[in-house]
Formats: sequence, structure tokens, C-alpha cells
Amino acid sequence: MAIKTKLDNKKGVFMNAMVQTFGNVTQSCKIVGIDRSLPYKWCETDKEFADKFHSNIFEETFLDMVDSKLAKLAIDENPTVLIFLAKTKGKKRGYVERSEFSGVDGKDLIPARILSKDEMKEFIEILKNEY
Repeated sequence: MAIKTKLDNKKGVFMNAMVQTFGNVTQSCKIVGIDRSLPYKWCETDKEFADKFHSNIFEETFLDMVDSKLAKLAIDENPTVLIFLAKTKGKKRGYVERSEFSGVDGKDLIPARILSKDEMKEFIEILKNEY
């Protein structure tokens, strides 16, 4: 039983290292002092470990850190960060450099379809008359 506890502890230390390194497997293994292939072997035999290892929690932790750094820079009125945040988070308020013509979630406003030959001829005639 002592061997299993030691192994479980090693897995826990590795997972903590993964949080600290935002999911960098190589750096986490160096911190814990294990071979880089070992976490993948653990995944084969331990479903709970595999679920945590393959989850996006490390990416989410990293993005949370990025969000807090961006917030601090925005509070400090860093112009570059303010512009970036306006363009990304403020699109709905019109902070864009180009017009986007799409529906919800980037879908087409009008479903595209292929015109028939007659419709295409009619369309070409309209264009000729307009221009």
C-alpha cells in the first residue's frame, strides 16, 4: 500500500506542476524529476489521472492569468492593451476596424446557394445595366 500512496503522491505533485507551468509537460516532468513518458503511461492505467491530464484546465488557468494581467494593464491605461481589449471584447459596441457581415456565431446572413443558368444570365444583365 505504501508504493501506491507514493505513486499517487507523485501524480499529485506532477499535476500541481502542470498547473504552475500552464500544462507544459516537459517543464512539469523536470520539476517533479520524472521521465517525460511517465505521465502518458499513467494515463493508460489511471482513467481519473488521464481525464485531468487531458482536460483543458491548464489552458483555462493560463487564460485566467492572461486575463488578470490584461486587466491590470488596462487599469494602468496601457494604450495598446486598451485598443486590443476594445477590438476583441468590445466588438458588439462597434470597436472594429472592418465591417463584418455575418449572422450569429459567424454564420451567413443569407444561406448561400448556387444560381441556375437562367438566374446567372439575369444577374449578369442586371450588372451590365447598373455599371
